[in-house]
Amino acid sequence: MVKRNLITLCEEALERFPQIQTITDKYYFKELSINFKSSVLLDFIDYFSNRFQYPDIQFCNIIGKRLLKQWDKSIGSYDSENVLSNITDPFWPSPDSKTKESLMKIFLSFIDSCRRPRFPQMQLANKLYGNGKRQITQWEEIYHE
Repeated sequence: MVKRNLITLCEEALERFPQIQTITDKYYFKELSINFKSSVLLDFIDYFSNRFQYPDIQFCNIIGKRLLKQWDKSIGSYDSENVLSNITDPFWPSPDSKTKESLMKIFLSFIDSCRRPRFPQMQLANKLYGNGKRQITQWEEIYHE
């Protein structure tokens, strides 16, 4: 009940936020990114992810680097990969191109490893690569460098 009340409060508060960076945005993303996999703020990711467009580019790049670092440490731990996939998906439009390129290498390795499609890391990889419908030769070149 408390959790549901907090989510309702969050929904109502975010509707009233200005369309610019707020202290709450910076606090949320800074605290969440310390450890994406175990943050108490994970329950609110769906509400805040669209606000990632407001912090300045330097701040977003820091968050992107933290995300990438945690991905690098989590490869091979399926549970961690699944949690990070659920976090990465709503943030996907926001990271800089260098971070996206590094993440795409990771997702291509998932496809290459033949992981099962029902798990979040494969669902995200398939989503980003268009379930094989999109040309992936550009990413294959990056991956095999």
